[in-house]
Amino acid sequence: MSHKINEEWIMPELAGTVTKGIGEGCSYVSLQGYILQFGQRLNFIPYSGTLNLVVMEEEYAMFLNNTDSIRIEGFEENGKKYGELVSYPIKITKKSLNIGHFIKGAIIIPEKTRHAKNIVEVISPVYLRDELELEEGDIVIIRKNG
Repeated sequence: MSHKINEEWIMPELAGTVTKGIGEGCSYVSLQGYILQFGQRLNFIPYSGTLNLVVMEEEYAMFLNNTDSIRIEGFEENGKKYGELVSYPIKITKKSLNIGHFIKGAIIIPEKTRHAKNIVEVISPVYLRDELELEEGDIVIIRKNG
């Protein structure tokens, strides 16, 4: 549900459906160059993997437009260059759980990605699938963290 304030659409939360990823999030999220910045800028070290969600593109765009972003810089490690990414601090819960049980996390959008525009990658200090008892097809709710 969105609200219109001063001619601007505000999306206070975003719903997403848990989906299987392509299996690459783990290797990137675990790189020291990213881990140090996540710790400094997001105030957490992420679990070594991402939770992938399918979302409605228009709702996703509205949500991001009203959420503060934090840039994570690219770096070079062992002669290989890794691109920058934009992160959005969020909190996430399973729709069927007590709505007060949110877990801190961040949406990450890599400079280079093979995901479709309606796929969201979420990092968190915990393994979200276990912590929220998530399975393929479950609905989660994302809110701005702050």
